[in-house]
Amino acid sequence: MADKKQDEIDLPSRDKVISWNIDQIYNWLVNFLQVNGFSEIATYEAKKIKDQYVNGKAFLKLTEGKLIAPPYSIFGGPASAIAEVIDKINGLFSFSYFFLFVSLLYGPILVIFFLL
Repeated sequence: MADKKQDEIDLPSRDKVISWNIDQIYNWLVNFLQVNGFSEIATYEAKKIKDQYVNGKAFLKLTEGKLIAPPYSIFGGPASAIAEVIDKINGLFSFSYFFLFVSLLYGPILVIFFLL
């Protein structure tokens, strides 16, 4: 069976992740890290999060800064990937793109309006 590529991992909904227990976060995170090129250290890094009793609600509050710092001390590459997927699950990327779209669309109109 072939490994999944990065863009083939199932991104769970925010509501689903919030309900996950510590073991569910750990299992999903191991899979996520393996799929994203961190196979050699996936269980090692995921265990750091499990050892801090991180459930779904706490997982969604993690940032790259928190992941790199103690008590997690996760390597930079995996920390960045985890933080990015947390942002995606929380919907931050879709909001950012929406804001960018609105700014590009209405920005010139507002400039013209204020110049008149």
